[in-house]
Amino acid sequence: MENKQINIIAFTIPYPPTYGGVIDVFYKIKALYEAGVEIYLHCFLYDREQNVELEKYCKKIYYYPRKKALFSAFGYKPYIVQSRKLKPLLENLLNNDYPILFEGLHTCGFLNHSALNKRKKIVRPCNIEHLYYKGLGKDEKNIFKKIYFFIESIRLKHFEKQLQYAQYLLAISNLDTTHFQDVFPNTKVYYLPAFHAVSKVVCQKGKSDYILFHGDLSVSSNIEVVHYIVENIALNSPHRFVIAGRKPTLKLKKMLAKTKNIELIESPSTEEMDHWIRNAHIHLLLSFNLSGLKLKLLQSLFEGRFILCNSILVAGSGLESYCHLAQTPQEFKEKIEQLFLLEFDDKLVDERFLLFKGVFSNSNNANTLKNLL
Repeated sequence: MENKQINIIAFTIPYPPTYGGVIDVFYKIKALYEAGVEIYLHCFLYDREQNVELEKYCKKIYYYPRKKALFSAFGYKPYIVQSRKLKPLLENLLNNDYPILFEGLHTCGFLNHSALNKRKKIVRPCNIEHLYYKGLGKDEKNIFKKIYFFIESIRLKHFEKQLQYAQYLLAISNLDTTHFQDVFPNTKVYYLPAFHAVSKVVCQKGKSDYILFHGDLSVSSNIEVVHYIVENIALNSPHRFVIAGRKPTLKLKKMLAKTKNIELIESPSTEEMDHWIRNAHIHLLLSFNLSGLKLKLLQSLFEGRFILCNSILVAGSGLESYCHLAQTPQEFKEKIEQLFLLEFDDKLVDERFLLFKGVFSNSNNANTLKNLL
């Protein structure tokens, strides 16, 4: 079989895989390597260190210091794009003639460059970025950050037109697939599910006594969700709630310390987080913004028991039938009472196993991508 090679431009150093976008990139690299693809990785230094773990899977790795100069934040191009548009990146891409996978709109600064006109170009949009940034602006309390997010949203909406210069767009959710098919009718748009860390289904049968919400507790959207849970669902509930995640703000810690039935697990290790995920009876997952696919939903599906969420969180995922949906505080409370009467049984475990081996198989999806090269 002919060897395949690929340049992958990652928006950051994709290791360790500790949050959504990076998880998708890292496990995609790992799955492509296992599928026999030779990988030339290009990534940006700004908030993470170089990591030797990536050398196991990549033929060569290029690191570029991301531009943080103030002028990068001005102009008509999005800051997340302009700060990664570096001449050495283009020069290294021209060292070979292999296909290029642009991970996120962030990395598409050279997508329309004349020197790459004859190259096969594939873009993996992480989200519909202008909607994602608009949502960040809506949630942000700091006025200066709020203004930045709204301005960046406008720039991203304009810059999204550049995606017409890719031969393939690999959307991460059904909702995103529909959006990109509508906007780019002359481009081949495919749904390629998120790559993930789960190596097998480890859902535990039976019951437990707590409800879990987990996520990055320094992110404004997750902080908003925690406030909603505390004020509208957990308050006066007879049940035990666990909030687990990295870097909770001081304000959040003070609020949670006042609640008797909520336990905060601050910055748990991977092993600790696995414990809380696998042993929860209910995974309470909420989102107030449409943004791709929540990878913690996949982890909860393949490692946890019952999923209770709102419709925005699963919109376009095709996973609605695997979750219990609620929209209002009263509906959430009623669903919680119903779910605590149930046991997670063999039939439900089997359903998750079939999902894991089908649509969300990393190896199957890596071969789909490999066939495009």
